[in-house]
Amino acid sequence: MLFRSATLVDRGVAITTFLLPGTPSQVILDRAEALSPLAIVLGTRGLTGLRHLLLGSTAQRVVHGARCPVLAVHPGDLGKHRAIRTILVPTDFSPAAELAIATAHQLLASLEKDARLILLNAFNLPIEYTAYGPIPTSVNFLQDAGLEAERRLYEAAQALQREGLVVETVAREGDPAHVIAEEAEKRNVDLIAMGTRGLTGLRHLLLGSNAERVVEYAPCPVMTIRR
Repeated sequence: MLFRSATLVDRGVAITTFLLPGTPSQVILDRAEALSPLAIVLGTRGLTGLRHLLLGSTAQRVVHGARCPVLAVHPGDLGKHRAIRTILVPTDFSPAAELAIATAHQLLASLEKDARLILLNAFNLPIEYTAYGPIPTSVNFLQDAGLEAERRLYEAAQALQREGLVVETVAREGDPAHVIAEEAEKRNVDLIAMGTRGLTGLRHLLLGSNAERVVEYAPCPVMTIRR
């Protein structure tokens, strides 16, 4: 069934609608498998506390299971449509993060001049749990990790330089999901682009996914790209 609004007609866009029974996240993933879309776009309500624990998040489940890019928007994004000039890309220097960087680099080339790409690395202080409580494994770790992150970010930024694009780098200690959301808010980011490795089973249960957490609480739309 096709539905057309005046605005979409002006842009030459048609919408096909489906009404199907089932768990929303699984129905969305099944439709995506059948249609092979360029991307999935969906909203997230940002449930917190007990409601999130009991109900989970359709957006998080779709991000975890989708083979194509997923663009998640939040209730707070309503009425904030804007040209994409600034994209924040968190990176742990993995192949998944490299793919997100390449995607953001390409998007900025086609969407906006005088654009800004921000590469962010968030690192944690390793903790060893002992009979005397948690203690840092190395007193020099933060300094060493920060210097190494800055070096690798600088090398990545140099490879991305081009006319009309500003590439900034940030290395911060802290929980990655919190650091990503804070930096996005602080720097007035238009979009967060993240790679996701699609962990499954016990690894996903224990480690979770920074991408899935950021999708729920980010102050701007979030695009996830899976290898």
